[in-house]
Amino acid sequence: MSERRKVLIVDDERDFVKAAKRILEANSFDTVMATSKIEGLEKVRQEHPDVVVVGTISPRGDAFALHREIMENPTYNDVSMVVIDACPDEINKKGWTRAEGIRLDPEADYLIKPVSQKVLLSSVEGLMKRAGYIPGSVLSLAAAGNK
Repeated sequence: MSERRKVLIVDDERDFVKAAKRILEANSFDTVMATSKIEGLEKVRQEHPDVVVVGTISPRGDAFALHREIMENPTYNDVSMVVIDACPDEINKKGWTRAEGIRLDPEADYLIKPVSQKVLLSSVEGLMKRAGYIPGSVLSLAAAGNK
């Protein structure tokens, strides 16, 4: 990859953010982190990421609001997104509602926690390829081999 591509990770679960950061940086992506909707929007404006990983953020509904605000802003609506919903045990506290899910951008990748590092990396790479940011060849998955 000639130019490092940037991924914004928005999630309030520290362990998930650390793991996502580790696998993405090990595969030549620059990462930026945010832990709330407000901080996520600020980082989108400041950092201009190529992909936003929208994880679980509290309160419930903030992840969808972040997704919607990015998609409705003409300056940023070309940003690709990976949406990672709460695990089934926490869906009523932190997850997306059915109505929100129906309004999800059809181009976004939708995953459910727990997400393996390999699946997350594959999703981000796939979005980068579809956007033409990286060639169709597969990047190294060596760092994801153990998860």
